[in-house]
This record gives sequence, structure tokens and C-alpha cells, in this order.
Amino acid sequence: GSAPEESTPPALPADPSELERTLENAPASRRRRVLADAGDQYLNTPFADPRAAIYCYRQSLADAAPDDLEIAPEDSWLLKALKVDRR
Repeated sequence: GSAPEESTPPALPADPSELERTLENAPASRRRRVLADAGDQYLNTPFADPRAAIYCYRQSLADAAPDDLEIAPEDSWLLKALKVDRR
């Protein structure tokens, strides 16, 4: 078989607050990126969990600087809406 790609995300916990706890001591920029990526995963899996996605996105934006609220082309529709709401 082929080896998994390095960009393959790890399995997400059913409760997104578990993921947040693992990032407590991570630098803020890494924490924001991991939580935003987790939000994407929760939103875009076959068994999507929009509540978990919202939780992760909100946590990723909790201490966001104004530049972090700029909408990027790769942002999901949900992350875009939450960024607009935070402005």
C-alpha cells in the first residue's frame, strides 16, 4: 500500500473541546490554524458536525487580530460568516 500523505489530518475527537485542551500551551498562531483546520474538517466530512465546526472556528477567532479577520479565498462559507460577524 501507499504511505499516507503528510498533509493527512489526524482523526478528530468527537468533542472539539478535547482538541482545544491539547492546544492549551501551543503558540497562538498555531492554535488558531489548527482550530480553523479542524473546523474545516468537522464541516466537510461525510458525517459533518456543524456545531463542532462552529466551536472550532469561534475558538480560532477568539483572540484574532484584525488582520486575522480578513476573508481568505480558502475560508469555508461558515468561517467567512463568522469573520464578518466578528468585525
